[in-house]
Amino acid sequence: MFRLVLLAVCPFGVMAYMFELNPTNNLWERNDQLLITLDFIYERLAGPITNDGCNSHRRSFSIMARSIIQYVRKTDITTKRVLKKIKKQLNQPADVIAADVRRDLNMIRAIIDQPMNDIKKYCQPNTTSVECEEKLLYNTAVQSLKCPFYINHFKLREDLENLLLAEDFQNLLEEAMSTSVEGNDKNALNFFVQSVLNRKNVLEKMRMLYKKHKHDVFPCMYTGMFKDWQKRICSNLDVLSL
Repeated sequence: MFRLVLLAVCPFGVMAYMFELNPTNNLWERNDQLLITLDFIYERLAGPITNDGCNSHRRSFSIMARSIIQYVRKTDITTKRVLKKIKKQLNQPADVIAADVRRDLNMIRAIIDQPMNDIKKYCQPNTTSVECEEKLLYNTAVQSLKCPFYINHFKLREDLENLLLAEDFQNLLEEAMSTSVEGNDKNALNFFVQSVLNRKNVLEKMRMLYKKHKHDVFPCMYTGMFKDWQKRICSNLDVLSL
């Protein structure tokens, strides 16, 4: 009887031990969360649709987004200078203020599209961390044969994930959403000023990410409309218009 019990228990013990050594990956989930976050930001910006140019909530969010991104793109720009530039644009409809931000988000999505699809393909929920890593390494080698700079696309996706899913950025985004409900230009600009004062760490992370990838080239955009688009624009983050 003792032997039978031992035989019945041991396999489960081995299986449990193997499970600990080879846990399922969480990259697929973080990949989805990154996409959700990017879409969430994009959808809160004012767009060129009926009455959206007058939507006070989207207008407020657009002003905050444009102010912060202008600030983090340059190390030598002051808060006062950003405010001066943004105030000159406040006579424009919300969708015009947000236009460049929307365009830049579309471009970023195009840059990281292939790596995101590769993760969906090779790191499904039932794939172990080891299998996921091995498949991605192999895929990176294959993709790099097609386009030598594929690794730049992959690294940008990874750095965006680490930035946008971090607690400090999520808190900043939540505060921006709360402020946008007020639908007030003055409050939106004040949010930017307070962010510079009280959210220095996350703004510096945004600045460092931009600086890190500023001169990287991203020629491996395989998706539809961006195939031709990439030929007409510069191939690094300097093309961002903010």
